[in-house]
Formats: sequence, structure tokens, C-alpha cells
Amino acid sequence: KNFLFMLLRKRGKKGEKTSIRLLERNGYKILDKQIKLNGHFFIDDALEEFDLRPDLLVEKDGIRYIAEIKTGEVANPSNRNTRRQLHEYSYYSGHDSILLVDPTKKYINRVSFKRS
Repeated sequence: KNFLFMLLRKRGKKGEKTSIRLLERNGYKILDKQIKLNGHFFIDDALEEFDLRPDLLVEKDGIRYIAEIKTGEVANPSNRNTRRQLHEYSYYSGHDSILLVDPTKKYINRVSFKRS
């Protein structure tokens, strides 16, 4: 169990470093890592609060973006859980667009939740 956890953590750190290099090569400046967003909802008028932890806060051309790093099949906004996570980040951060970064495929997608 510990070995698998360590292996996944090591792979995650490598993916983060690769993603940061990819973003920087594409003109993004890394402002912060593992930022904290505060979320909330109500259950029968009782306030429930929770924290969200997007991977990165970046900036390009004066525009700030939340960037989420994903690999494999979840690195696709068509993946239900990924799309929901990105939408939640958009909602609670106030950003219309979220970056989905796949370090394996070396791809940056800008996913927008603006209403048309």
C-alpha cells in the first residue's frame, strides 16, 4: 500500500514539473501552487463549507487561470468527473476558463464554462 502511494506521488511530482515547463514554454507565468478555494452549499438552510485545491494559478497576457493537471483518460474534459471538477473550480474561483494540462501528451486545453 505504501509503495503504491509513493509511486503515484512520485509520478504526480514528475507530471507537475513537466506541466510547469509546458505552461512556461507556452507563455504562462506560474503564480502559485495548490491554491485554496473556499466552496459552500446549503442542506436545508444549514451552511456546509469545503475547500478545493486546484494545482496551479497561472497568468498569461494579464489574464489569470486556474490550471489542473491530469494524465490518462481523465485528462479529457469529456470525462464526467474531470468536467465536474473543472466546473466547480470555475464557479468558486470566478474564472470563466480553466486550463486542463496533460503533461503526458504535452497539451493545454482551455475549458470554458461561459454561458453562450
